[in-house]
Amino acid sequence: MSDQSARWGALVPPDPPAGRAAPRWLLHEDEAVLVVDKPAFVSIRRDEGPEVTSLLPRVERWLEARGDRRGVEAIDPLPLHASGLVILTRGRQRRPLRARYRWWLTREGRERRERVERKEPPKGREAHAPHIHRWRVDLDGAGRRLRVEAPLPEAMRRWLEGEDDALPDDLDAALARALARREALAALPDTDAYRLVHGAGDDLPGVELDRYRDHAVLALRSEEAVAREAALLDAVLRLGPAGVYLKRRPRQANVVVDTRNDELAPKAPARGEAAPSPLVVHERGTPLVTRLDDGLSTGVFLDQRDARAWLAGEAAGKRLLNLFCYHGAFTVAAVVGGVAESVSVDASGAALERARENLDAVSADPEHHRLVRADALRYVERGREPYDLIVLDPPSFATTKKSTFRAARDYPALAAAALGRLAPGGWMLACTNHRGIVASKFRRQLEAALERTGIAVAELYELEAPIDFPAPPGRDPHLKRIIVRRAP
Repeated sequence: MSDQSARWGALVPPDPPAGRAAPRWLLHEDEAVLVVDKPAFVSIRRDEGPEVTSLLPRVERWLEARGDRRGVEAIDPLPLHASGLVILTRGRQRRPLRARYRWWLTREGRERRERVERKEPPKGREAHAPHIHRWRVDLDGAGRRLRVEAPLPEAMRRWLEGEDDALPDDLDAALARALARREALAALPDTDAYRLVHGAGDDLPGVELDRYRDHAVLALRSEEAVAREAALLDAVLRLGPAGVYLKRRPRQANVVVDTRNDELAPKAPARGEAAPSPLVVHERGTPLVTRLDDGLSTGVFLDQRDARAWLAGEAAGKRLLNLFCYHGAFTVAAVVGGVAESVSVDASGAALERARENLDAVSADPEHHRLVRADALRYVERGREPYDLIVLDPPSFATTKKSTFRAARDYPALAAAALGRLAPGGWMLACTNHRGIVASKFRRQLEAALERTGIAVAELYELEAPIDFPAPPGRDPHLKRIIVRRAP
């Protein structure tokens, strides 16, 4: 990666130097403990994974700058998606510490959004509420009685007051908060493509911002975002990319006849320099071919990065069927992971040409990694050979000369047909990005498909939303993924 790429992708607000004002996350400090206000989607653990930003190293850097090299450890850490107070201990505690907390949960009723107080930590369905904030701690022990309260997070306040559909006034501050959550992603030496802003999930409704090496792609999905287009472009350029490409996305993308319309997706960057076309980006070292100047899509869906990593880890020596393969990114990940054979199916000849370009970039043998132009549903219904791995990632809406696919209507039949091709002990990754199919409905669709086939299941679990694609307040993630393992 270039110096420019590392600089702009890693831009986060710096901590204050030692001896000046305390960092914004520090609410209390004494000789034995610190109390910090953890943002949502920032970890307070050290083991959440390489893509997750942790607050602990930042605390330790700040302490070391003042000559304090004692380590800190968290008491009662919060889940990744929750925000609020966490107690950090410094050195050994000779006396036990007792902490009592107060929690705020948010929920949306029929007439209004409300905040609910809890004395006990949320459990069950409440543990996955749109917002969870630990706002007060009463701490006894080690010779102290202490009460600390955390302010209401801005995103939570805006959601409760019904302001979450409007862009904030200070675009630079909102962008900085979003980038700060991606600090760990930006620090990865082998990954230079990911999402920096995910709409309302980052308190910027109608705005999506992606990094592609040295360049940015800004997508606008609301009338307000389009109205503030110039201000958004200028704010993104101040982050440091070499150039910014613009995509004006309609609310119903499936009714657009020409997604390469220059009014929707100008070929030239809206700000800065043009990117090479094609542009090769990397996910954990795996090359993927993209084009920032070729319509609304770039050639790779960044929200499947974690799923591709999972597939690569399961691929060695197996046979893969990739349905609705588009430009073949899942197949590329499987090839890098050592898959023995693959068949990638799509109804678009142009998409398969780009898939071959991607496979050539990782030296995939065409004899063992075939591309098939066909209707995916008809292909799985007519075939008989089994596969150890199946990727089922259809669009929400698709048409061919002979058929129309609607995910809300046709997914159970498609999933049942695909499961019929899954070998005993094999894995299937089922996905949908249809915004009208909520997570509970998608699970029911998969369960209906399993019941139809009579296939016994060894495992069935959902993948969480990637760290750079946080769900909007009060809503499910746009992308739902379920992994099914057939019983041996």
